[in-house]
Amino acid sequence: MSAPIDPAQLRYMLAVRGLSFSDLARRAKVSNATVTAANKGRSISPDSTSRIAAAIGEVPEDEVIKRLLPKVIPPQEGDQPPPEGDQPPPKP
Repeated sequence: MSAPIDPAQLRYMLAVRGLSFSDLARRAKVSNATVTAANKGRSISPDSTSRIAAAIGEVPEDEVIKRLLPKVIPPQEGDQPPPEGDQPPPKP
């Protein structure tokens, strides 16, 4: 029995993993039309649903976290914190 996938949830999961619909189709080994149908809330086969779920889960959690966090330049060896006097005063 086929069932629809929640399109908003699908888009969210792809966005946080940095995947496009084409990436998903390629990873899940389903057609672009199947991914488009899922994105439109249309029913897709249980096999396609399983393949899509597995493909979304392939992106490691640490990679997802890295993509969610802002890009920060790590401190370099020898970097010193700014002197206390160079800090802006705290907001009231």
